Amino acid sequence: LVACGSRAPAGPNIRVKDVWSRPAMSGMASGGNQAGKGQMAMGEMGNMGVVYLTITNDGDQADRLVGAESEVAQTAELHQTKMEGGVMKMQPVAGGVEIPAHGQVVFKPGGYHIMLIGLKRDLKPGDRFKVTLRFEKSGTLTVESEVRGP
Repeated sequence: LVACGSRAPAGPNIRVKDVWSRPAMSGMASGGNQAGKGQMAMGEMGNMGVVYLTITNDGDQADRLVGAESEVAQTAELHQTKMEGGVMKMQPVAGGVEIPAHGQVVFKPGGYHIMLIGLKRDLKPGDRFKVTLRFEKSGTLTVESEVRGP
């Protein structure tokens, strides 16, 4: 027996796919942060990694990604890359990232991303590690990131 007329749930219905990271070294960063408080200039990436992914919401209500964590880093922050004064800068996203009802948000190079700060180990091509995403309405969702070579 097959049910007909299925529809999206009334609340958010979050799916995550294409989770990946770039190779990164866990060594200490050299030099200070020249971009200003809460911002990083591109290139100041020692001891940091990044996670990209696609979040889809098939539900009838928007949700918000409000945080992330991973065992491979001391801290994970939601960031966005922006051009400021001719310099690409990464800055934390205040209040999280809205995932619209029946919509999709792509975290990709040059846009939204999850910064892994204080790496506990190197991220080498082929490695996999878990990332836990925290949503305002949907709670937590743990996904696996694959480190992809350049």
